[in-house]
Amino acid sequence: MKKTKHLTLLFLLMSFTFVLNAQETKIGFEIGDLAPEIELPNPDGDTVLLSSLRGEVVLLDFWAGWCGPCRRENPVVVETYNNYKDKRFTIGKGFNVYGVSLDKNEKTWLDAIEKDNLTWSQVSDLLYWQSPYVRLYNVRGIPANFLLDENGVIIAKNLRGERLANTLDKYVMKDPLTELFRLTKEYTELIEILKEHDDYAKYDKEIRKIEKQLEKLIEEIKALKSQTD
Repeated sequence: MKKTKHLTLLFLLMSFTFVLNAQETKIGFEIGDLAPEIELPNPDGDTVLLSSLRGEVVLLDFWAGWCGPCRRENPVVVETYNNYKDKRFTIGKGFNVYGVSLDKNEKTWLDAIEKDNLTWSQVSDLLYWQSPYVRLYNVRGIPANFLLDENGVIIAKNLRGERLANTLDKYVMKDPLTELFRLTKEYTELIEILKEHDDYAKYDKEIRKIEKQLEKLIEEIKALKSQTD
């Protein structure tokens, strides 16, 4: 009986995936777009890819050590990072920050990192406004940031002050079981939409991805249940 219930839930979750992935996500800098890859060195000279943080909720933060507004905003980002880095979200496991500096002087950059206590990934090509990533993300001024979900899709932009924490709060997972109940209700309502789609083969990749996510979620729920038995 339990296996049948799990299979039914799996079908409902997969159904919703079909609907959401009816069109491929395009790469771009607008909300709903897949964030373009960034590949830059950190202060140690090691290349760090933005995509290396996939699976987490990520704040892509464009800033600079010479930028007064950026430096005034940094304490807010530090506090948010410390408060949310270990939380689970409905759109990712944990919260992280990927800082891209538009500095041109390495010392200015490194001093700002140390003084502002920026402990997350920091990268820069030290090309100032000539960095190709300025154009790639259409950055017109700093600070500028993009909030990405676990798949690297942009879900919000330019979250400053309390707006960052308030936005993250919307996605905090209270516990896996509560989230499962919420999703099941949503997917049940969308099951009728699924019936209008005849061609499911092109969604095979998305199906396999959601199956893995579901297996992990179900195992977490089983673990929680065993602790209370």
